[in-house]
Amino acid sequence: MTSQRYELPLFPLTTVLFPGMMLPLHIFEERYKEMIQRCLNNDEDFGVILLKAGRAEGPLGDIYDVGTVAHITQIKPLEGGRMNIISLGHKRFRLISMHHANPYLTGIVEDFPLTNVDLDRTYRLSKRVIDKLTTYLRAFKEVGRLNINLQQFPTDPETLAYLTAILLPVENKEKQELLATEEADQMLATELKILKHEVSIMSILIDERPVQQSEISPFSLN
Repeated sequence: MTSQRYELPLFPLTTVLFPGMMLPLHIFEERYKEMIQRCLNNDEDFGVILLKAGRAEGPLGDIYDVGTVAHITQIKPLEGGRMNIISLGHKRFRLISMHHANPYLTGIVEDFPLTNVDLDRTYRLSKRVIDKLTTYLRAFKEVGRLNINLQQFPTDPETLAYLTAILLPVENKEKQELLATEEADQMLATELKILKHEVSIMSILIDERPVQQSEISPFSLN
């Protein structure tokens, strides 16, 4: 069954936005000031979609066909019509067609929810991802790169899959592949593979890091 299609203002960026992810933006180009004003006037969301090449400023390059709907949660007006906004990733969409009638890009899109066909496999993978993600974050903290204190991981596989994708230190192309994954178990399986690789790298870094003076005992057996 085909989901309902609708028009969405599009903001091509060099960032992959996932549902549940916060995205701060500085709006300074005239076309995007107009786009955000449209969203504010009409209580409308916009779509964030990854550029295949180039920058968000200047002429648009090719874009991918899966993105995330962003909802504006905060706005701070600045001089000259510029503004700082904070948006929140809401849901995935698939781009059907693009339109250039406005100064900014718009598209006809349809919702692209993450499906969950094999529930047993999905929940088994969720537990393994949580275990490996916990190990990874502890290792990251140990080498002093990150201090994320997650008291509890999401029990919902979809939310967990998106959270893990946000935290993974991989290139945009890999993040986009995760975003475009159709089924939850497929996304979790890919993330588990990446986490295993990252944990092995972190283990090497921990083993090779220089010993800090505070870690040396003031006593010696010699």
